[in-house]
Amino acid sequence: MEAWKEKFVSWFATSGRMNRAAFVKRFFGVNLVCMAAVLVIGSRVIEETGSVFASNLVSGVLAALAAVFLYSPMVRRLHDIGRDARLAQAYLCFGIPQGFLLGKVAALPPGSLGLYAFEAALAAVTLLFIVLVFHAGEPRRNAYGAVPGRAAAAQQTGRKKGRRLKKAGTV
Repeated sequence: MEAWKEKFVSWFATSGRMNRAAFVKRFFGVNLVCMAAVLVIGSRVIEETGSVFASNLVSGVLAALAAVFLYSPMVRRLHDIGRDARLAQAYLCFGIPQGFLLGKVAALPPGSLGLYAFEAALAAVTLLFIVLVFHAGEPRRNAYGAVPGRAAAAQQTGRKKGRRLKKAGTV
């Protein structure tokens, strides 16, 4: 039970660093789950209620949940490339209301300022995710912690060396 609690709490941890592979897994995992939920739950809501508004509301809630679940890995990935959490906080300002705005934005006339603003924010978020996926992390320890993956490997090798030294009688 404690291991499960640790995993759950670590999912939302914003300290430390996260490498590209872990970020990509989390990013695509959260997005796939939310998209599947939008398709299944949204279509079910339309079937049951006949209300597109209710379906859009469900989609908005799921998009907001995706933004919340992606916040901590985004912060940790930003830490890996040596940046602070400000970009992730800016993402939340757009990511949470994004799902609720899609219905309103679709109704805007082409060429309207609101449509351009939404598209610009969406382009900025997309660019941020592209940078987080393709930018290499700092190769050495930075202000946010050790290189992800190497810290665990160093601890394991350190423990093994310590055991060998104790067995040899040198410690």
